[in-house]
Amino acid sequence: MGTLTMNPTLTFNGTEAREGILEVAFAKPALSQVHTIYEGIVAKEQIAFLGRLSKVTLKDAGCGTGQSTKALPHNEKFWEPVETKIWLQPCYKDFVAAFWVYGMRKGINRSDLSGTDLADYIMTVLADAVYEDALRMIWFGDKDITDIGDSPAGELALAADIPYYSIIDGLWKQIFAGVAIGAGTWGHIPRVALAPNAESTKALQLSTFAAGASLTIFRDLLAAADGRLRSAPNKVILVSDTIFANWQEYKESKVLESSWKQQDFDMQTGVYRGCTIIPMDSWDRHIIGDFDNGTTWHLPHRAVLTTVEQLAVGFDSSSEMQNFDAFLDKTTELYNIKAGYKLDTKTMEHYMIAAAY
Repeated sequence: MGTLTMNPTLTFNGTEAREGILEVAFAKPALSQVHTIYEGIVAKEQIAFLGRLSKVTLKDAGCGTGQSTKALPHNEKFWEPVETKIWLQPCYKDFVAAFWVYGMRKGINRSDLSGTDLADYIMTVLADAVYEDALRMIWFGDKDITDIGDSPAGELALAADIPYYSIIDGLWKQIFAGVAIGAGTWGHIPRVALAPNAESTKALQLSTFAAGASLTIFRDLLAAADGRLRSAPNKVILVSDTIFANWQEYKESKVLESSWKQQDFDMQTGVYRGCTIIPMDSWDRHIIGDFDNGTTWHLPHRAVLTTVEQLAVGFDSSSEMQNFDAFLDKTTELYNIKAGYKLDTKTMEHYMIAAAY
């Protein structure tokens, strides 16, 4: 539960502005564009991974001999959805000192914001904020996240932001864990190390990211990937905006025809060796905004080669993200806006994922 106020407070002089200009929202990919959505995930639920057999054929050594002993390989993960809640309580008195006073009801009904321009505005920005929160949790969630003031120091800039990240374990945490597992072990994810991430200042993290570095990253990801991923017809490379911008600049510097076609028709995708390249600028927003220790950003350059099927997001009902219950509590005279849903994420078959960071 929380209040909702204007920050900073608008100066009100009685007869000034009666309209406001809404800040443009950041572009965000549709969840289904880069993830596979599972509905109806309401409680802990098993995900079974069934392997395949090999080496079952031997030379026939004669009657009654040559039996093979094999075990069917299998592994498992579990959905563990967590309940989330959105609850704001705007009080009409917090807005009467601004132009919103003109759109409010009159008399005793003034505290009821339903049907007003102010309520429409709140709903618009809240819906976008809920979606942005979902992307943050899906990718950067970490139940064990710590801040730079902890000992040992964590990556998050402010301790106050921990509750916004510690709800679930997101995809990046699972990718990092997969990389840490030794090669040849079930669940291992190959990694391409990006040297600029390890630089000692923000300026060096950016300046040492050489022209054309994106091409090298894409080549190295494909080289490191499992053959089943390389041959997948629907593979994608999700990239931080730093890498996507580098890729655009590289193509333009080579005067590649495809770069100009892309500019004419769609600036938000690209293709390399059959891989659709998708910029994830929400990664950059969260890293630059929240993973800043004052000297460096935590892994600002990132890429993931995979298929959409491997990035799984489970909801009890994804439509509940935008299903808001808005009502006036006549006793408290507070207008309530509430929503909630269950959420979890899973990286699925790790041999179908390769990461660069």
